[in-house]
Amino acid sequence: QEEIRLLKLTIDELTQEVKDASQQDAPRDTGDMSARLEEAQAAAKTAADELERLKSQHAQELASAKEDAKKTLAKGKEEAKARISKTKEEATARIKQAKDDAAGKVSKAETEIEELRSQLEDAKCEIRD
Repeated sequence: QEEIRLLKLTIDELTQEVKDASQQDAPRDTGDMSARLEEAQAAAKTAADELERLKSQHAQELASAKEDAKKTLAKGKEEAKARISKTKEEATARIKQAKDDAAGKVSKAETEIEELRSQLEDAKCEIRD
């Protein structure tokens, strides 16, 4: 952009020189100045075209980077969902196993209680006899 600014400044200066020379009918070679002016204008156009090309390239690269970021984010979300689902399934299985274990222990305890009650009743009967 600095190069374009300098080229525009040079074009403006050359344009002014051509105007001054033609107004003063000076014996200057206005053809040479016109050629220099055309060269400066061509260089300015080339620089402006390059700037536009770079802007377009930057916009494409930015769009590509944004798309890549979206894909990465979506992939991360899917992986997180899968991990959460797996963890939930594992936790559910552990809870079910703990419930089953507890139910088994309760059943065993109830059986032992019944056996103890039976033994207690037998002991009471023996004591009465």
